[in-house]
Amino acid sequence: MTDPQDPIRRAAKRLHDAIDSTGAIPADGKGLLHDLTGRAEGVAHDVAERAEGVAHGVAERAEDVVHLAADRAEGVVHAAADRGRDLAETAGIAALEASDQLRRRAERRTRQVALVGGGLVVGLTVLLVASRRR
Repeated sequence: MTDPQDPIRRAAKRLHDAIDSTGAIPADGKGLLHDLTGRAEGVAHDVAERAEGVAHGVAERAEDVVHLAADRAEGVVHAAADRGRDLAETAGIAALEASDQLRRRAERRTRQVALVGGGLVVGLTVLLVASRRR
């Protein structure tokens, strides 16, 4: 059974009706025109089916391309995140090393100040003791 909404079928039916309604075409001519109309309808349906198949193929390929692009974009995002994480880790290590170096410098300066201060105290104590003995 054919689809009444089929535009090719509807056009062929109108052509068949027009062939039947005209009195200017002899019966043999009408038969040939009906046959040609039927063949044209078949060819039109074949072309429409092939076009539909091509359209489905193009849609499937487009979907594949979209999936491939999404996969590649996801890979780029992951790579960028990995690089960002590596950069953050490197910056963190550099900050820790700089902090450790500053701490060591501060400890060294504290020891130096303590030694100088201790030396001054000893020196002043010696001077004070020496001045009291005189």
